[in-house]
Amino acid sequence: MGPQIQLYKQWISVAVRRLLHRLRAAVIVLFGLLVLSFVLYVGYTAWRLGQVGQGWASSFESMEAFAARFPKTATSSGAWQLHELTQPLGIDMVRKTAKNDRLDAIGAFVTAQQLVADDTTRTAPADVTQFLGEHARRIDAIEDHLLGGSELSWERDLEAGFAEPHPDLIGHRYLQHILLARALEEARQGHSAEVDRSLDASWNLNRSLVGRHELISQLVALSIAATENGILRALPVPPVQWVDRVQAQDFPAAFLRALQAEAFLYTNSESVKDFRGVPAFNRLKMADYSEQVRMTTELLRDSDDQCSLDLQAVSRAAEDALPRSNGARPSITSFPRSWGAVTLTRLDGELTRLVMEARRDSGEITQAHSSPVASTVCKSVTWIRTSSADGRVTIATEPARPLRDESKREWTFSFRPPPDSFNGKIK
Repeated sequence: MGPQIQLYKQWISVAVRRLLHRLRAAVIVLFGLLVLSFVLYVGYTAWRLGQVGQGWASSFESMEAFAARFPKTATSSGAWQLHELTQPLGIDMVRKTAKNDRLDAIGAFVTAQQLVADDTTRTAPADVTQFLGEHARRIDAIEDHLLGGSELSWERDLEAGFAEPHPDLIGHRYLQHILLARALEEARQGHSAEVDRSLDASWNLNRSLVGRHELISQLVALSIAATENGILRALPVPPVQWVDRVQAQDFPAAFLRALQAEAFLYTNSESVKDFRGVPAFNRLKMADYSEQVRMTTELLRDSDDQCSLDLQAVSRAAEDALPRSNGARPSITSFPRSWGAVTLTRLDGELTRLVMEARRDSGEITQAHSSPVASTVCKSVTWIRTSSADGRVTIATEPARPLRDESKREWTFSFRPPPDSFNGKIK
């Protein structure tokens, strides 16, 4: 039995060595396959990012050219001076403005003017007029500064990704509401020069946001423009320079920039909260997200009729195109809604321009219906101007509900020109 046991042990030893050798070889092969898979994945990710970048370059501009347009900058001295001037009003233009009930009341007063459909004079609430009176000198100083020609720009660092700095947008809104509330009050008292001054200050301040790249700044600038429109329609004698200003504002271009900025931030930020896992895997998901942003942006830009565009369908399609594992999937649904706000404000600006032109040309208004004016915003919309026997002028859209939304807004505005516009009769 002894030689048989020894032979058996030798066989076991050889079998174990062979097994270990095969396991070692299998581990080496498996490790090699894993390394090869990772290398191929990294290579595919780099290729995919390059492919997505080429898509942006062919449809808009390359990400490198886009970044070059927005170099790193510091807050200008003029912006810091404005920041100092607004401090006594409870407004911080750089850091964070605390909630303020008095400033909220002013905002409610001026934003309500956006939906007013006629020239009925609205008196500001007592707390609003009290605030304007208490801080009249400070507001004068702010307007002087905004009209003085100082450069007004805010810190920017695109390469910082989602940690990039931006101005305090609540402070911007609060200050804009003060300026526009003052314009309304001065108009009610017949002070046309003071109205022009406050409106021009508002315009200059908003330019400092319109020129920025981030989407949130564009949304605030758009909101301010809509509020300005509401104020302008209420003015019996609107400033002539605003007819051109309202028409010249290129909100689509600004928002196309902002949407590309969103894609840039996701694909170039080192720490993106919506992505988790291996960096290479994150970059691939970022590339998929960036491409879908581009395709959605192209669709919004190239629509032949902005007013009839089904934004809900666009939003659903954009979300469905990304897998649920992509953490940025929910954020893409906000882009069509933002584009809808652009169309709404552009149409609102068109109404405002027509109202201002009609107010300035009120002496030539006839009782007959004027020729329809085709909208330059939406090809399915026309504007109709009519005047009644008592001289009231009405401008309205055809159809009455021009946008595919659920808002109950009336796209119409009516006003009564001053009696001397008609020399005692309707011409």
